[in-house]
Amino acid sequence: KLDSLDIWRFFNTNRHLKIAEKHTEKTHLVILTHGMMSNVTADMLYLAEQIKMSNDDCHITGFTDNVCKTERGVRYQGIKNAEFIFKEIHKIGVDNISKLSFIGHSLGGLVQLFAVSYLFKKYPDVMYKLKLENFIALASPLLGVLNENPKIFAKLLHIGIIGKSGQDLGLIPMMEYNDEPFLSVLLCAHTRNILRRFA
Repeated sequence: KLDSLDIWRFFNTNRHLKIAEKHTEKTHLVILTHGMMSNVTADMLYLAEQIKMSNDDCHITGFTDNVCKTERGVRYQGIKNAEFIFKEIHKIGVDNISKLSFIGHSLGGLVQLFAVSYLFKKYPDVMYKLKLENFIALASPLLGVLNENPKIFAKLLHIGIIGKSGQDLGLIPMMEYNDEPFLSVLLCAHTRNILRRFA
């Protein structure tokens, strides 16, 4: 009997064995990130299996420790995700990575956007050595979630009905971000310049 974390670990264990067997070849590191109130296995395992079938040179992994913490905000999740990614890069070795790609579903796209920006700020020596291949955000609310929703929905997000993440998506100016909405700060010039580096 396996729970979702066991399934994900089993999938990753098989990938690590194949990488160990082919240690002379470089690998394409693919990072998957799940959305709100989900987990890597529920959202992303099918996608990981499809990538593995079409390209066996990929090392596919995802951060599992944001499960049940997705309401804590994009920044919180992004930092945790970034540190996980840095450890994965260190574990495989920069010289053993041919390309680096990111795929995020829903809120996961924003989390990865923050993580990539954070990685280039905190670890530029490592990150500028890597070839960035794909940044894919599937159904990610990069422009917030208020376009078609009633005003009461904006108020509920602002008071934290789905936690800090809801406030981040609400496009409401926040004092902690110099009276700018979080997404305006997230999509700053630094982040846009990094996105231009992806092939």
